[in-house]
Amino acid sequence: MITAIYDKQTLETYIPQHDLASFLHEHLDKFTDAPSAISKSIDYAFSRESGKGGYLLLAL
Repeated sequence: MITAIYDKQTLETYIPQHDLASFLHEHLDKFTDAPSAISKSIDYAFSRESGKGGYLLLAL
């Protein structure tokens, strides 16, 4: 199942953001993004500021 997630509160019902960032850091190691950088990109995707925002696709 693939779910579109548009805000942090919904994400947290599936997986804590820090756990997702750690998972992506571990499994996308060739990109060497730090968990903190991954977490910032998630925050950016959920931003309501003009010119920012988007969504996250989560495959379960």
